[in-house]
Amino acid sequence: MKHAVQFVSRMLHCSFVILALSAILRFQPSAFAQGPLGPPGPPGPTMITLSQIEPRTPISALPATITISGSYYVTTNLTCTTCTSGTNGITILVNDVTVDLSGFTLQGVAGSGSGITVSGPERNLAIRNGVLDSWGNNGVLAVNGYDSQFERLRESNSGATGLATGSNCLLLVCSVNVNGTDGILAGNNSTVKDCVAAGNTGSEFSNGILVGSNCTVIGCTATGNRFDGINVGINCTVKDCTAGGNTGAGINLGNNCTVKDCTSSGNGGGMNVGNNCSVKDCTISGNSNDGIFVSGNNCQIVGNTCSTNGEFGIEIVGVQNRIDGNSVGHNTSYGIITDSLNVNNCVTRNSSPGLGYGSYTGNNDYAPTGSVSTATNPWTNF
Repeated sequence: MKHAVQFVSRMLHCSFVILALSAILRFQPSAFAQGPLGPPGPPGPTMITLSQIEPRTPISALPATITISGSYYVTTNLTCTTCTSGTNGITILVNDVTVDLSGFTLQGVAGSGSGITVSGPERNLAIRNGVLDSWGNNGVLAVNGYDSQFERLRESNSGATGLATGSNCLLLVCSVNVNGTDGILAGNNSTVKDCVAAGNTGSEFSNGILVGSNCTVIGCTATGNRFDGINVGINCTVKDCTAGGNTGAGINLGNNCTVKDCTSSGNGGGMNVGNNCSVKDCTISGNSNDGIFVSGNNCQIVGNTCSTNGEFGIEIVGVQNRIDGNSVGHNTSYGIITDSLNVNNCVTRNSSPGLGYGSYTGNNDYAPTGSVSTATNPWTNF
């Protein structure tokens, strides 16, 4: 009897547990989805487009006229077959424009105008990264464009100037060759850096690089141009440049200019110097006429090598110039000469070996020469 009672008690306990669990489960939320399994539509885009990153307008045919500020890009090589009446390839009529040639070529035809032109006084322009070839007028005519940048352009075979810009501009890594007038023409307050101008011979006065006042020309090469290689206005700096094989002067300076670490060889003249200029640490050799021609006053011509030039190593016309520490030997004529005696130039510590030796005699403005020991007189010319 005892065992039967225990069995019945256990059975009642189990029934109570089962009933309690069933009650709990009735109030639990379902673990299964309550709606349709299919999505309401295709997934939306997860990436932004190129136009959202950099909104740009394509240029796919010439001629093209830009009348709205913004960014433009060329889509392929373009030839302006309808530009035979002097029409320009791309005309910019507004401020704040970027034109990216995208590595492509704007090809001119006989009788065409300029490849790219800025028709009015427009500012904040950028033209970059491509080729302009064989335009009837200029490659880029932007003398009305100021506060602007021109970068990585390769231009050649235009009828007039290759690349002409206004004031306050930056010209970087441009190659401008074989044009009808100047290679590069830049306005006042501009910088021309790492550019090449070669073989611009179409005019009697075709300069390689011609800039206005308050400009910097740095790291540039100007070769084989019909007039001057590099010609700068007043208050300019020319540094780390090379000029060779130009018919005029390799480097021609206005007043108040600084030239340093340049090479000028094989030109009609090495370097022409105006008033208040500084020419230091340059190599000027093998020019047909003078190495350095100092027409101005109050200049410093210091530490240069002027050799194998067709006339004088250094010729001084002006007064109160300091000619110091130059090597001026092996020129066809004298190493250093002043056109007038006793005009208050200071000529000291120069060396004139080989041809041209003895060029210091007969002028009281020269420091002692030759036989005077440099140990007792360190200012001696020898």
